[in-house]
Amino acid sequence: MYVVRRIAYGFLVAWIVGLSLPLCSHATEKSSDKHFLWQVDSSTARVYLLGSIHVLREDAYPLAPVIEEAFASSDVLVLEADVSSESRGELMQSLTDYATYPTGRTLKSELSEPDYLKLISMLLELGIPSQSVQQFRPWFISLMAEQVVCNRLGWRPEYGIDVYFQTKAQGQRDIEELESTEAQLEMLSSFSDQEGILMLSWFMEDLSHSAQDFDELMQIWQHGDIQAMEQELQEEIRDTPRFEPIWNIMVNDRNVGMADRIIAYLASKKRYFVVVGSAHLVGPKGIVALLQRRGYAVQQL
Repeated sequence: MYVVRRIAYGFLVAWIVGLSLPLCSHATEKSSDKHFLWQVDSSTARVYLLGSIHVLREDAYPLAPVIEEAFASSDVLVLEADVSSESRGELMQSLTDYATYPTGRTLKSELSEPDYLKLISMLLELGIPSQSVQQFRPWFISLMAEQVVCNRLGWRPEYGIDVYFQTKAQGQRDIEELESTEAQLEMLSSFSDQEGILMLSWFMEDLSHSAQDFDELMQIWQHGDIQAMEQELQEEIRDTPRFEPIWNIMVNDRNVGMADRIIAYLASKKRYFVVVGSAHLVGPKGIVALLQRRGYAVQQL
């Protein structure tokens, strides 16, 4: 399921690539009495955890009242990364530093001929000319390819859950971040060229079903159907086991640090509204499970 893969990427990545729906097979037919929203309380603080979809269509709004009410009652908005804290020029410079080869090196010079031809063939399928990507590393080219598909289908980062609440919070409440733009870029740039090609290959496999998959994901998200989301994720890893190490780096490994930050919020005297990619919240290695194992009662709303 392409879109379930897509939610693994963080808010920064959604920013980078942006420089009545049919019921899905896994979502159960029930009223939307639950949402991708959780509440965690300590004796002094409250944290709301909202699972985000980083790229959406405009018709995804309005959001459910319980989500808006949780945000309205909070003192602090927390994002995976607060790109508004840096200028566009600073972000673009950081991106250039991480995503491009040093002078004198190109995609063609760094990849083996079979890998190069495989990558270029996939890009031509999307209408991306090889000469436009020669300076970029494969992990970033994978994101460029996703940008093309997202744009074609009307999925925009400016309609993502993160951007929606970031805009509402500007000048109204403090904005903090679970990670940082630098940390997310370091994570992405840690992938080898071969892993970057694998990322692109994984993305391309179900390209013809991407619109249908988006509708399926929205049904799962709107119904707060945790079991369906977990089932989709488990099937993705089962069907493509070679991608599991990359998934662990993008999602599971980061969950530990995010959970630690949330526990620190629970030691304060404030209310926090945390917006984090939906894939980070579910499963035995997700943030919700990590908090529960640390003794916190986590209630889905």
